[in-house]
Amino acid sequence: MRAHCQTVCLLALISTSHAVLAAERLETALDIDNLSPQALGFGLVELQPHAVTELTGSIQHSVSNQYVFDRKPTEGVVFDGELNLTRLALRYPLETSLPGQAELFGSVGYYHHGEGVMDDFIVNWHSWFGFPEGGRSDGNSDAFRYQYARDDELLIDNTSADSGIGDLRLGARYELGNDMLPLTVQMQVELPTGDAGRFTGNDDIDVGLGLSGSAGSKIGDRHAAVYYGGGLNYIGLNRFGASAGKIIDQLHWVGNARAGVLYGQPGAWKVQAQLDYHSKQFRSELEPLYATAFQLSLSGTGYLSRQLALQAGFIEDLRTRISPDFVIFVSLLWSGADA
Repeated sequence: MRAHCQTVCLLALISTSHAVLAAERLETALDIDNLSPQALGFGLVELQPHAVTELTGSIQHSVSNQYVFDRKPTEGVVFDGELNLTRLALRYPLETSLPGQAELFGSVGYYHHGEGVMDDFIVNWHSWFGFPEGGRSDGNSDAFRYQYARDDELLIDNTSADSGIGDLRLGARYELGNDMLPLTVQMQVELPTGDAGRFTGNDDIDVGLGLSGSAGSKIGDRHAAVYYGGGLNYIGLNRFGASAGKIIDQLHWVGNARAGVLYGQPGAWKVQAQLDYHSKQFRSELEPLYATAFQLSLSGTGYLSRQLALQAGFIEDLRTRISPDFVIFVSLLWSGADA
């Protein structure tokens, strides 16, 4: 645990370092998902404000921790565990006869659900700042349970650590408009390469369509910008952690939205804050299943070379029990540009 924390802290410090200048657009949104178990099977469209002009790639590792307990007369749910997710993503510029810029993109992740080691830290964090514990205690520290019951029948009972490849995302973007107010149209499909029984996918195809944009301004050699976007998604059958059968009444049409601000020096460093939202995903009496989600992300990025950057940050849930209590992430970003 100590070595892991030291590594994360070191990467976070490096990510704010000043590096060699390179010509680069700063308006890149954070690739953030709701990592709560019930939401992992929903392939919401990735809302990026621009299409790339050169091949880019990233590898991101995130650690999320959640404790949720909710019970009603006919239903009950427990999410108590930690997720380690490593995601690989590529974005490829596409030449077209159209006047705008186009790209193809894809990503896939490897998931590990287990007991984890962050529970005590989160309890102390909440205690220091007077935040509610939400049911956390020393008695359930570093435990693992994903359980769902209806009408006194336990339909999902995951208590053993598990790992697996997630669903494969593929899509295309086309950026149109002028430099002052660009708009980017994007379409995405998520293929069922994951496994619902392992909480790595939903065993069906998801399709999403989104529209996003940005506006920025130079301030000396610095750059400030805002970006925004929204999407509509059709979600196939989500088995919600079960290997077969329909477990809970699912909503197939789900909306998501994103807004962010950033400030930095192109090719050297940037800091950004981002808000992510998605609409409810199930019909249920349980708040972790029926409610909408809001997450706030903060990050810093520093350039190690003209083509390589390091990013680190954390995510905090703004609506508790709908998304993880706490997420930290580190990303290594590569660009084919050689400015």
